[in-house]
Amino acid sequence: MDHPISGWTRQRFGERAEHVRDAVVEALRAAVIDAQDAQKEGKSDKLYTFGWTLAVRKYERLIEALRDMDDVQLVRPAGSPHNLVLFGDNLFYPFRYAKDGATALRDARVTDGRVSAMVAELFQRFGPEPTHQADPLPLFALDSETSTDDDEFRSALDMLPPTTKLILVAFACNERSGLIDAAWGEGELLDGAGHLRWLPGCYEPLPVNATVTGPPISVPQPRPAGDTVGNTRFDNGTMPTVPLSARPPVERANNDVFPPVIERAPETLEADEEDR
Repeated sequence: MDHPISGWTRQRFGERAEHVRDAVVEALRAAVIDAQDAQKEGKSDKLYTFGWTLAVRKYERLIEALRDMDDVQLVRPAGSPHNLVLFGDNLFYPFRYAKDGATALRDARVTDGRVSAMVAELFQRFGPEPTHQADPLPLFALDSETSTDDDEFRSALDMLPPTTKLILVAFACNERSGLIDAAWGEGELLDGAGHLRWLPGCYEPLPVNATVTGPPISVPQPRPAGDTVGNTRFDNGTMPTVPLSARPPVERANNDVFPPVIERAPETLEADEEDR
């Protein structure tokens, strides 16, 4: 089934609109699957593992999905280990707005608690002009404990194009059902509790139930007992080759984030359930 591209999506992403949209959907789906796998391996009835993994992988999977495209840059918020993707003049911010399918998109919130200073800054700089804000949010204020990361964050934001728009990527999921629903678009932050007002004509649902494109995955079938046809010994197979490819442009432009390595170093993840 075809899923038409909206006028807003065409305007924001041009001729690559469908490619970008499908890549974002696959990134969300992969991030949720990663969280489900982590929860299963954790063998716990508590959902901390699912939440922590999702909080990290929703950013990383988005980077993996888009980094081979031109015009991609990474922006690292202050005090956060995560990078946001800047595609052209579109700054993506992914967040889980619901844990089931009962919450309507119009009731979406960017957080379960209070809006962080980082998120408020993103909306104030790159969101639409406030029209219905219940309690004005103060601009991000640096305190006496300001770190170098804070200065780098503000410098990075100052360097972004003045035409940059904050693109909200909202999704609903849970550890049992996986990815349930998703949408993207532009929205206004209404209050400190994270309520949103989606701009009319500037958002659309994402086709999370679309058939995954690409070749089907081949699943080897068990060989019947006594069948000796073919290469039955483990050492009779063809030696594999190692494909070589150039580093994507975004990796070459962000050597501090993607340093060239021969062997991948072990990663130490900092768990933060929702990164709010």
